[in-house]
Amino acid sequence: MPGTDQVRNITAFVTASMLPKLQELHDRGRVMFVICTNHLDTMDPAIKRGGRIDHFVGVGPPDEPARLKIIQHRLGCSGEDRNMLAGIGELAALTRGFIRGEIERASELLAEGPCTAPEEARAKAQRIVAEMKPSLTISAEELQKFDESKKYSYPHLETGVV
Repeated sequence: MPGTDQVRNITAFVTASMLPKLQELHDRGRVMFVICTNHLDTMDPAIKRGGRIDHFVGVGPPDEPARLKIIQHRLGCSGEDRNMLAGIGELAALTRGFIRGEIERASELLAEGPCTAPEEARAKAQRIVAEMKPSLTISAEELQKFDESKKYSYPHLETGVV
């Protein structure tokens, strides 16, 4: 949670204790130092200054093809049940912003009880997503902030892919 005492303490530690070491490692050019955070905006600007952290790589939740594979793997899909396939496709399409564990849980809920028609399976997937959305790990606001911040991810800028 940005702004909490714990986050401020960690940031102060990194800034005061690690910044000189981080600069030294960078100057040697022989060490890769990785910082992972969900709260880049709370990090001291001195840490993010050029020559210390050279690349920012945003890693977000799975995209639709990855979500589809997660669901298929979790359910051990053989592709034979037309009704289930309709539900799986709907679930993959609607779970944007879900993390892997949430996608797996939604998959398990979808698999509970048979569906007698593709429309029933799609409706079931829609209900599952609607019920899970309020308690997602990544809020809609955080997902939007992440999407907006991707334009600052240096490897994306270097390749021209945004």
